[in-house]
Parts: sequence; structure tokens; C-alpha cells
Amino acid sequence: MPVSLRTALSVLCLIVLLQHSESRGQETPAVTIETAGSYGGGNAINVTRGWEFTVERTTAVTSLGMWDYKEDGLESDVPVGLWDTGGNLIASVVIPSGTRAKLVNGFRCVPVTSQWLLRGEKFVIGAAITPGTEMRSVGGSSNLTFYTDGAIRWTGNRYIVNQKALAFPEKTSQSPGGHIIPSGFGASLMLEDPTHPR
Repeated sequence: MPVSLRTALSVLCLIVLLQHSESRGQETPAVTIETAGSYGGGNAINVTRGWEFTVERTTAVTSLGMWDYKEDGLESDVPVGLWDTGGNLIASVVIPSGTRAKLVNGFRCVPVTSQWLLRGEKFVIGAAITPGTEMRSVGGSSNLTFYTDGAIRWTGNRYIVNQKALAFPEKTSQSPGGHIIPSGFGASLMLEDPTHPR
């Protein structure tokens, strides 16, 4: 291949890559906790605790995270997963102990291969918490103040107990009287909205 043609192809590839990176959306936290109200930890059993959401605007998940309630590092590694409501695992990571994972909006985050979340779809996110750890999840209190990114809408709490590893949190929870007090915001995710360029 002539040098001039090779150079032209290299320049064209570079332009395409730059345009792709510039067209990527702004990365934003799925959940913001303004007031924790209360938080639980020190579980006596294995539990995967999380929450369910509906996609209001097509977006992509870019990272999964775990709440660092003092923002001073996690005391142990924490597996976090994202599933569709059929229980199919879409993405998972292990958030490392300490401060090695990037702190974003109170959550320690680890990147995942970007996965599109389409408008109208529902997903479940959860973190596996083992007995004896002091890992915290937010909620279970009327004092909780939180909001979600406009691309998603929180729809309920999820959990499963007595699993030895990260497991699909298939059960829903609600308070006596039938109303739902939001909880399970230990695990979270970062979203990318292609309509808001970086």
C-alpha cells in the first residue's frame, strides 16, 4: 500500500475515533442521596440487596458502584450486578476494598463495558453483602431524601437472602400497610446520556 494512502487511511480512522468519543454522552450518577436518614449494615446472613428501576429515556450504563457511607473507603470487596427483570445478568463487577475505586457522588465506582438500556425496559441492581461486614445500604426510613437521574425512575426495593454469592434479588419488599419505603441504595450505577455531549 502506498505511503500516502496509508497516511490518509490513518488520518480517517483517527477522525472517526475522535468523532465517536466526542459524541458520547455525559456520564452522570443514577442516584443522588441528599439525606441518608438511616442505613443498615452488619448483616447476620448473606444478602443481595438492591432496587428496581424503569428506563424513561434510552441511556447506557458505564459503571457500577457501591455506597461508601463515610467516603473513606470500603472495608471489603463488594460484588455488584445489574440484571433484567427476568434474572439475566447484564453486567457485574467487584468493587475493591479501600479507596482504589473512583468516588463519584458518594459511590465507589468501577467501569463496565457500556450496555444500552432502552426506554421502557426494567432492570434490577444489587450488591452482595456477607455476614460480619459493615457494608451499608441506604434507606428503610422516611427520612431518606434521594433523586434519580431523569433517564430512569426508581420503582421498588429488591433483595434475596441466604445466597453464598451475588444473586438476582428476586424478592420485593414493602412496609406494613402495603406502602414502600425506598431502601437498598447500596449498589448504584453511572449512566451515559447521548443527548448531552461531554
